[in-house]
Amino acid sequence: LPAKSEIESESTSISLFPNPKPYITLPASIRFRLGESTKYIMNKETADYSKILKYLQKNDGFKGIQDSNDIIEFIKLIPRNQIKYLISDYYKLIKDSNIKLSTYGYNTIISKLNYNLNFRNTKNLELIENLYETHLANSNENKKINIMTCGIMINTYSKIGDLNKIKSFLNLLNANGLKPSLVIYTSILQCYIRLNKYKQACDIFDTMKFESIETSPSAKTYNSIILMDILNNNIEKALSRYDEMEQSSTRTGLELKPERETLLALARGCSTRTE
Repeated sequence: LPAKSEIESESTSISLFPNPKPYITLPASIRFRLGESTKYIMNKETADYSKILKYLQKNDGFKGIQDSNDIIEFIKLIPRNQIKYLISDYYKLIKDSNIKLSTYGYNTIISKLNYNLNFRNTKNLELIENLYETHLANSNENKKINIMTCGIMINTYSKIGDLNKIKSFLNLLNANGLKPSLVIYTSILQCYIRLNKYKQACDIFDTMKFESIETSPSAKTYNSIILMDILNNNIEKALSRYDEMEQSSTRTGLELKPERETLLALARGCSTRTE
């Protein structure tokens, strides 16, 4: 028979009323820390991560969690429509708990802080820049920039239209022998479109097309630049790009189809064009 102490130990580790099971798979350390608060995320449709936040704020936050990546994986599980309002408070919990994040961790936090950034709302910009300067600018032993970090920062400045900052990070990539990825090019193109900088948008689009198959514009990118051609009264170029979509589909293997809005805009543009 097992010793009495062993039975008592086992009985204390097994609850008659275990904590509710969340709809997502949480890292073990996070699930243990959340305890009974997992009842707030049992159902995908009704999950409320603001209540999880309040629970953690009252119960030592993330203190004692050994692997910071467990915290980051939890942050990544929070739906976009909630984390964009909660991320700064969750980061404060991480900081107050004296958790040291990896480059991957800081990149994730900054990418979530980006969700609410735009021309009219730069609330999170100061925190983003502080995190970059303090933890990421010289994070690697070889002092070379992390391309993921660079891409996230370019996305940050693309959202608020800071072309000088975008240029500085492109120069940083170049100085480190790195080329922009499809994601980076797309962020910059979207910025130029929002600013209605037609020539610059066309230049970036052409670079994406001719640099490599990996940077080939997506269907969404083609649709965006075609609409910009039409808005800038360049119907011929819009029609040319429309033809390009089919040719590019054959060349890259990507399925590129014009959206209904694009087709309607082309039709209106052609109908008003003077021969």
